[in-house]
Amino acid sequence: MVTLLHAFARPTQSNVVSYPTCVLQGFILHLYGGSVYFILAAMAFDRYIAICKPLRYHAIMTSFTVGRVITLAWGLDFALITVLFALQARLPKCKTFIINVYCSNMSLLQLSCAGDITVNNIYGLVITGFMQVVGVGVQLFSYLQILKTCLSHPQSDAKIKAVNTCSAQIIIFVLFEIVSTIAILSYRFENISSNAQKVCGIMTFTISPVVNPIIYGMKTKDFRNAFIMVFRKIKGRFT
Repeated sequence: MVTLLHAFARPTQSNVVSYPTCVLQGFILHLYGGSVYFILAAMAFDRYIAICKPLRYHAIMTSFTVGRVITLAWGLDFALITVLFALQARLPKCKTFIINVYCSNMSLLQLSCAGDITVNNIYGLVITGFMQVVGVGVQLFSYLQILKTCLSHPQSDAKIKAVNTCSAQIIIFVLFEIVSTIAILSYRFENISSNAQKVCGIMTFTISPVVNPIIYGMKTKDFRNAFIMVFRKIKGRFT
């Protein structure tokens, strides 16, 4: 059994979760983190074709192409994370205490009592770098091409529409990048307190899911008007 101590629980409180459940939770959370990079990259590529090659969009982005892109994004993510947890599973476990609010690969590695984890650390850094290169690289290329197309387009309305189409995704990616980087770095420095690591870890799986619908929803006029009305009502109560 693996004991999981909640970040904001009293010292006498603890929750217990079975080891297979802990591994499953960690696998799904890592799968989610990796999918963000690949899915956002796929969306950026789709917007690049739609804005830079509008007349050829339906010829390029056929149902078969879209299916291959989605399969590649999820398949690559699943393969990388599977190997990550397979390397972790080979190590013997003798500890039963995780100071974290959720299970992760790093938390499971800390349960190991013997064995060299150098390979695990190297592979973890390699796939993190690979996801960064693919995610940032594809999006950077796509949005630079989109920006180039917008600047060269004579119609100002087309420029504004293209920028509005991409702005939400750029904001979401930058936000996720900042939060995930902080969380990753918090586990790489030993002088950071365990409570700070807990908070950083929670941010990765709470801030983005909460903020993303708001960012995308603000592009919808009805949602935007409703949000403004709620904000005004709240403001009126305090004035």
